[in-house]
Amino acid sequence: MQFDVRGMGRAPVPRFIAVKNFAFLFLFAAACATTARTPVPAAEPPVANASAAFTVANSRDLIPEGIAYDAESDSFFISSIYRRKVVKAGASGVHDFIAEGQEGMLSSLGMKIDAKRRLLWVASCAAPEMRGYTRDDEGKAALFAYNLGDGALVRKLVTGDASHHALLNDLAILDDGTLLVTDSERGAVYRVLPQVDRLEPYLDGFHYPNGIALSDDQHTLFVADSEAITRIDLTDAAEPRKSGTLPVPGVDGLSFYRGDLIAIQNHTANPRVVRIRTGDGSVQTLESGNVLFDIPTTGVVAKDAYYFVANSQLRAFDAQHRIRAYDTLKDPVLLRIPLQ
Repeated sequence: MQFDVRGMGRAPVPRFIAVKNFAFLFLFAAACATTARTPVPAAEPPVANASAAFTVANSRDLIPEGIAYDAESDSFFISSIYRRKVVKAGASGVHDFIAEGQEGMLSSLGMKIDAKRRLLWVASCAAPEMRGYTRDDEGKAALFAYNLGDGALVRKLVTGDASHHALLNDLAILDDGTLLVTDSERGAVYRVLPQVDRLEPYLDGFHYPNGIALSDDQHTLFVADSEAITRIDLTDAAEPRKSGTLPVPGVDGLSFYRGDLIAIQNHTANPRVVRIRTGDGSVQTLESGNVLFDIPTTGVVAKDAYYFVANSQLRAFDAQHRIRAYDTLKDPVLLRIPLQ
């Protein structure tokens, strides 16, 4: 497939030269509706700070979910729920970094860059909406680590089955290479130690955990679920301790930036991007009411801006998990909000 990435928006933006009706989305939406402790404004006035960073053209059925950024190569990576792959967008154009279904890739969700070890980590789960899904895939999830240079598979960890469903959703990486991964289906955070190919229970008691982020000093972990964002003290990483909550429900993507959290609330009547002050829990809306929004999902902080998926089109499936006709879909758009 030929890809084109073209800049769109109200102001000059970076240009790359061309060469969740998702099953768990509805589970999370229902959870947010019934357990949210702080209501989200349903009809606040639109807030417009975003311009389009780029569009992934000729890829309407990508159904993107996650995004990661590698500063060394100045490249973005975009995951795909339906096409089961990872796309790379950089100065040389856009291409498949991980081909569809490569090494058993399922629906690809959250991703993080391990810059020190030059790895791209991808969380993946078997969704009935992914192309090629079979009953043998039910309940499965996996983590993949790929070499950022040549795309070679470095590590793969598999969990879950039809009897014990798993949904690895998003991840954070400690300086020593340890992974902390949300499992939305099991309501828990799992840990993967360096050189240990096993997911071990780390924290539980969450109601559909989703986004996850580390403070810059890595002493605090933040985990978003349908009810709130939980703050976890990692001063002793072997004995993590929940130390309070920020009453912001329905968060999907979660990033840490200069002491604050940048979050996407997409399981509400009015999806929005917000900045949350971790000190007092106050919330500032950065973007809402954008006409391009079709379930924005996750984002990444890069170059003092927040880049995020604006139109995942997660509801582009019918009750039998079949995707809509290609010409009724839209090319994925990634928006950029400057941060100060």
